[in-house]
Amino acid sequence: MDIDGTIIDHSRHLIPPKTLEAIRRLAEENVIWLCTGRVYLSAKIDLGIKIDNYISALGTQIYKDDKLIYERPFADKELKDITKRSKDAGLEVIYEGAKHGYSIIRQQNSKERRLPFEANYQYWLKDDDYDGEKIFKLLIREVNNDKERFHRFIEENHNDYEFCLSTNKDIALAEISPKGQSKGGAILQLSKMGLFDMKDTICIGDSPNDVSMFKVCAVSIAMGQGREEVKAQALYVTDSVSDDGFYKAFAHLKMVD
Repeated sequence: MDIDGTIIDHSRHLIPPKTLEAIRRLAEENVIWLCTGRVYLSAKIDLGIKIDNYISALGTQIYKDDKLIYERPFADKELKDITKRSKDAGLEVIYEGAKHGYSIIRQQNSKERRLPFEANYQYWLKDDDYDGEKIFKLLIREVNNDKERFHRFIEENHNDYEFCLSTNKDIALAEISPKGQSKGGAILQLSKMGLFDMKDTICIGDSPNDVSMFKVCAVSIAMGQGREEVKAQALYVTDSVSDDGFYKAFAHLKMVD
């Protein structure tokens, strides 16, 4: 299950009580994996129950029982390459490492803002603070919201890296991971390791980075507030996170009552 926009309702800055209730009930008889674009440390949110299985940073980090079993950070050559390409295109770049987020390229007219990480993750460090920490994901942003230029950049570079657009179609923001790395790919990898059978998998999410898991899981659920192209890829569309869509989805599947 995805976190942001699926479990967390950012419009109200909370996890809906019915969502927490559903997660607690599901955990009684099912193995839960949190599958998120956040790096592992920032994915450690309080759900009132112990969940220790994570597919994080778009599949580039996998933790089972809170122990790292797989990681695929950007290679130094890849990181330098995509950073240069982004800089040449006039884009903001933020590195997301295991413990820190680094503001590598920031445009002069960019407003001060914080990234949506939890308190245990340090963010907005300057580029001169970067010391070679492993980087698992990048965020790029077109600060002038020139969508045409932004989408052209993605089109020109999508053969070399994985791009996932922001849930908000009005913002020129995207996540980047190494080629071949995705939530869906990580799920398939875990199945091949014998941790579960793909026919028993159910996934739920709301954003473009969830589409890869929609394509591989037996049952896929999209949150109602998601982009239309995301919802089109799911087997079932529930209500929005604000309208208890998470709870209603699993009630529909008769997994909670």
